[in-house]
Amino acid sequence: MQSRYDEIKALDAEVLGISADTPTENQDFSQAAKIEFPLLSDQDGQAMDAFGLRHSGASLDGGDIARPAVFLVDREGKIAWRMLTPNLRVRVRPETVVAQLAQMH
Repeated sequence: MQSRYDEIKALDAEVLGISADTPTENQDFSQAAKIEFPLLSDQDGQAMDAFGLRHSGASLDGGDIARPAVFLVDREGKIAWRMLTPNLRVRVRPETVVAQLAQMH
């Protein structure tokens, strides 16, 4: 999403990344990857479970991780669009998110 972050912001939207990593790990990753949007920590998996994204035992150390997903939430707080994938290697393309946001705008 970083590659299209300026376009996303221009559409009056915000990006939030959520992972099961610690805040320190998220901060280190943000700095290394030069990510400008916030990365939030879901260490206890509450967000993962609330959205049905838990992939049990899928991390390299056998722990749980979240399946890749993107949710677009409208001004009323309702999910207006989502993209979920069971394949950990598949991610939604940033241009797809920009196109969906443009339709919502």
